[in-house]
Amino acid sequence: MIQVLERDWEARWIAVEQSGNKEDLTPLRQSMIVHYLSADTLTTGHERKVLRAIFADATTRSMTEFPEIWRNETKERKRDSSDAKRTESKMDIEADNYGDYMASSSSDLEEEEEESPEGAASSPHLMSPPASDGIPNGAALLGGLQAITLRLRLLSLLATLSAVLPTAFLPLRSLYEHFHSLIRPLPLPTFFTFLSPLALSGSMTAAASSTLTQYMLRSLIASAAPVPPDDNLEQKMLERYYLPFPANTLAVADNAK
Repeated sequence: MIQVLERDWEARWIAVEQSGNKEDLTPLRQSMIVHYLSADTLTTGHERKVLRAIFADATTRSMTEFPEIWRNETKERKRDSSDAKRTESKMDIEADNYGDYMASSSSDLEEEEEESPEGAASSPHLMSPPASDGIPNGAALLGGLQAITLRLRLLSLLATLSAVLPTAFLPLRSLYEHFHSLIRPLPLPTFFTFLSPLALSGSMTAAASSTLTQYMLRSLIASAAPVPPDDNLEQKMLERYYLPFPANTLAVADNAK
């Protein structure tokens, strides 16, 4: 679904550029993402609710605000016992007929890969690398690495929308303020995973990644740090405007972030 929203926006952006009148943004205003976001505009604070939904983490509070769409949504489907039945036949090695031996091996392997422990379908550790040697799994809280990628793609789409059509959702500055309020409280391992170059580079545009990173840095860094001239985050900028300065609190987590 996210890919459909992205492709729809991209196609409409191309249409605007090819129209010869870049001031007419009607095709973008008619995009699917704008349509979905405008469906609940009468509700106070609906913009923040949209962002909270993107960061929903399966806690009791999140599940209360964003319940399952249908009953037993996360319940794993029971395997049909008939699927496991195999046709037995005699083995004839000289005729390259191995009976159900090869079928058994491949079927058993597929079953081992598909089967998961009870409750795994709703577990936040699904699709995440397991923690080892006491190192916490930063992706687990938000549903794994694939879930984090999907969340970042949605944030990137909203950032693009706000940059082009600020009245359709939120002005860009307000949007990043909401990003900050939801990202900064994340536990350190999750914060690191969410804002890691690996996660950002594959999910957000370079401009959105740079702006988000610097927005988070400016909220954490000491007031004595000079303000960089632009949002183009480079090594020289890090060395001059960020790395020499501590966090604006004595908290170990804030300094680590």
